[in-house]
Amino acid sequence: MNFIYKTTIRLVALFVLVLCIVLIASESKLSSETGLDVKAAVFVILAPVLVWVLFGKASLNFRSMFNRFFEMQKSPNSKILDDLENMSFQVRGQFGFSQMVKFSEAHPDFTIRYAGELFSAKYQTEEVERLLQRKIYAEDEQWDSLSKAFHFFAKMAPYFGMLATVLGMTSLLQNISDMNQISKSMGLAMQGTLFGVIGFTLIFAPMQKFVSDIRDQALKRNQMIAHWFVSVAKQADPTLLNQELRSFCFELNKSEKKTIATSHPSRSAQP
Repeated sequence: MNFIYKTTIRLVALFVLVLCIVLIASESKLSSETGLDVKAAVFVILAPVLVWVLFGKASLNFRSMFNRFFEMQKSPNSKILDDLENMSFQVRGQFGFSQMVKFSEAHPDFTIRYAGELFSAKYQTEEVERLLQRKIYAEDEQWDSLSKAFHFFAKMAPYFGMLATVLGMTSLLQNISDMNQISKSMGLAMQGTLFGVIGFTLIFAPMQKFVSDIRDQALKRNQMIAHWFVSVAKQADPTLLNQELRSFCFELNKSEKKTIATSHPSRSAQP
């Protein structure tokens, strides 16, 4: 079933890609009121995505990644730190195990909920640590694949812009005696390069940087949570554990500021 789904998606992507190439090579022109060639813009921005769908090996669960991203925004690092610091002393009490399970089940962060499920299943400490690391690695692989995808889009956008330019120049030479067609072909040739540069500098490259920063932040955040749960299982001293949490949070805050600066450059310039 999974093979059939992937094959269907790739066939659809191939059909759309061929349709885009036929449209860009045709004499029809889809222009906005500002004179921009809409089909050139759609071709240069959409074609890299279609090629990645056709030949990309990584399978991404975009829904879970979007949910994870918004989950991280709803539960900022400061809240995670406060929650874990408060629980560091509570789990030392008589009902510490049940309190930690209740805390994990009700928490909005996925990693905390998953770690709580492992504890409620009464896995050994070494097994909990191994399973948490495996889960963290799987999530990091997803973010890394998405970052590589946007890197591919950024790299390919100028190439497809040049392809649109070549098609425009070919059309120009084929209709050298038709002044009206010459203007259309020249517009396609120039705007193909323009949209290729725009796709690289303003769309795909910033998105790749943004996803890379989110990946770094998610990895450090998950490692902090995993370290806390494993340390609690080993009955570490709460005061020492909270100090270690704050060292983790210091690194997290640096990653978070970097992400904010990437998505909102004007904020990073504020004193």
